Amino acid sequence: TMGAWATAWAHEPLVAYEVRAGDTLYGVSQRYLESRDDWRLLQRLNGVRDPRRLPPGLRLKLPLDRLRGVAQTATVLYALGGVEVAEGHGSRPAQPGDRLAEGARVRVAPGGFAGLGLSDGSTLHLQGNTQLRLLRLREAGELGVRDQRIGIERGRVDSTVKPL
Repeated sequence: TMGAWATAWAHEPLVAYEVRAGDTLYGVSQRYLESRDDWRLLQRLNGVRDPRRLPPGLRLKLPLDRLRGVAQTATVLYALGGVEVAEGHGSRPAQPGDRLAEGARVRVAPGGFAGLGLSDGSTLHLQGNTQLRLLRLREAGELGVRDQRIGIERGRVDSTVKPL
């Protein structure tokens, strides 16, 4: 089976990919990364001499930031006491069941509360006077990797995370 896990290397989040027979850096880039031209990045990152010849079993480091992944959404679980969602140019009151895409901002008024559910089953509980942005919500299913980044601009967020 193909193994993949997140690890830290050179201050960048990376994912390990186990090379299979017939893989090349070009093919790996085309299958898993945002651009097929990322093979050069993989070559530098992994110190590979010949991008057309990779021994099966070699573990390549793939940059998490460049993984293609499928965009996921967050779901508003509850919104009490003045919770607003901003997507694009406008904002609106948050409602339970709303699906929020990457880039969405959530603002909770003082005294309010909100809960967001993520695709992996984790929950974010937002306290009053909190603002956050959903920076990246991606899943690279074949690699078994999720890239979920939340930017807390102010306030407090508690989380309940589903163990792996």
